Amino acid sequence: MALALWTARQSRVPVVCRLPIPGPIERIDRSGALRAALTAVAFSLGCITCFGGAIVGTLLVYVGSVGSAEIGAAIMLTFSAGIAIPFLAAALAVSRARRLADGLDRMRPWAGFVASVVMAAFGLVLMTDNFHVLSDFIYPLLHLPTR
Repeated sequence: MALALWTARQSRVPVVCRLPIPGPIERIDRSGALRAALTAVAFSLGCITCFGGAIVGTLLVYVGSVGSAEIGAAIMLTFSAGIAIPFLAAALAVSRARRLADGLDRMRPWAGFVASVVMAAFGLVLMTDNFHVLSDFIYPLLHLPTR
């Protein structure tokens, strides 16, 4: 819910651009350091579910059982390259997409506002432990069996 309020305020939509933010956070956030740190934390937490325990743990156990440091290093290098190359390609594509970004900049405030509303709704659903209501609505649309 806090992230939804912060996103709504950052969207600069006239409806919510005057949301109060505590003074210490406002002073820290002037340089964008807090925003960068929160983005990094969110990205890391999102990626850890994929690259966390299951994949990396299994890979480390396998590399440890191979019995050769060279083969283990090659396997880990291949895995690292497989993760890094798509991120580097995405960064290159984003850096070249300036014209598209300028065109989308007009929609940015409202997209941020809509994203904050969706985050607040999901936060409310999770805090009230009513996720079953949402899934009971979505499952028939996806032709999945309900409880």
